[in-house]
Amino acid sequence: MIGRSRFALALATTLLAVTSAACRVSVEPLGDDDPTPTPTPTPDPPTGPCESTGTGTLSITITGLPAGMKAKAAYDGSSGRQAVTESQSVPLGAGLYVLIGDAVVATDPIVSTVYKGTPSAPSVCVRSGQTATVEVAYKAVPTSNKLWALNGNGAAELLAYPSSALQASGSPAAAISARVEIPRGFAFDPDGGLWATAQVSGESVLAHYTADALASSGDKTPDIKISGASLSFGAPSATEIAFDDKGNLWVSAPAAKKILRFEAAQLTASGSPAPSLTITDVDAPGPLAFDASGNLWAGSGNNVVEYTASRLGAAISSGPDVVLAAQTPPPVVTPYQSPSGLAFDAAGNLWVDYNGGAIVRFTSAERAASATVTPQVQLALDVAALAEGIAFDEAGGLWFAYSAGKIARLGPTQLTASGAVTPSTVVASPTVASAGSVAFYPAPAALPLFGKVR
Repeated sequence: MIGRSRFALALATTLLAVTSAACRVSVEPLGDDDPTPTPTPTPDPPTGPCESTGTGTLSITITGLPAGMKAKAAYDGSSGRQAVTESQSVPLGAGLYVLIGDAVVATDPIVSTVYKGTPSAPSVCVRSGQTATVEVAYKAVPTSNKLWALNGNGAAELLAYPSSALQASGSPAAAISARVEIPRGFAFDPDGGLWATAQVSGESVLAHYTADALASSGDKTPDIKISGASLSFGAPSATEIAFDDKGNLWVSAPAAKKILRFEAAQLTASGSPAPSLTITDVDAPGPLAFDASGNLWAGSGNNVVEYTASRLGAAISSGPDVVLAAQTPPPVVTPYQSPSGLAFDAAGNLWVDYNGGAIVRFTSAERAASATVTPQVQLALDVAALAEGIAFDEAGGLWFAYSAGKIARLGPTQLTASGAVTPSTVVASPTVASAGSVAFYPAPAALPLFGKVR
């Protein structure tokens, strides 16, 4: 009896120890009196090839857009591209899907705001029975919704004024004052990046600044510089620039009497590429513009000249196809001199500002052939005006550098008949010393400009 009792006691003690040990393994006390079972760990996401059998779910979240604004996102897989305008979860066949976030535009009467979408991953694998989650985050492009003007005050600043400051005459301070080395011309690409002629350490270059670099004031350094012998030809060296519809950049070189073209592919990194095309023997080339048919127009001496699109595939050493000279109507006929800005409107008319405070319109008929033209619409600004660097806004108003460091706008109704005209809007900003070229990003959707959202 005693032997059996000792054996039973030993067995009970052993079972109790085992049970206690098991309890210690399965229970993780969080406090002295409130033990809580250990939560089941989340399994690692599956790895390996993205199988294309079964059905899963793709959950897409859209962020960053103003309330009520639709996105232009998409997912692209075996069944083709499917548009996404707002956050959603959608059942899909298992497989790999590419995510896309296209730009969207918030329209504005002066200059619109561009939002660019960035997916959290370039592609996502939807697995059978599981949910794949991605985000398309939208962000306003910093250079959009602003008028940009060159402030030639010795520091070579780019000043930016938001559309809200341009609705009526006033004296707003610039929202952004970016110090760059720009003597005259600049233009935007579709991403909101800015290209400009520049003098960097005494060297003539084409300089590129990203949209993000121009999001704030201060000294700016270009991320791409195009330089070399092709841009070193005395003063004035590279001045005005313009993009064609393929993204090639055209440059006026007055000292060399040339217009140069650099291919879009040559603009992706710093270097010293040779121009892909040269137009030679151009009399003091100045402002440049392309019409909707791809023809190149340029200020040249006291004239405006055209090189037709069919000739822009190879070097040009002969004269232009059209030479236009403008003059005032009788009784006192006076020729206009030194065009300093070119811009096309939505109807295809060419507008030219001339030194001396005049802005004229050439219709398609008036510029059909070489001639001395008395344009039907001629606008006379006040005697102190030095109009320069004209640009149209979304509503068809015409902006330009005015007088005494002012920036001004002529409303659409002021552009329909000849005569003396007082700008409907004048920005007399304390941050402007001597305004030069002006430009918008994005360019108005109706205009033949490369810097619009595509």
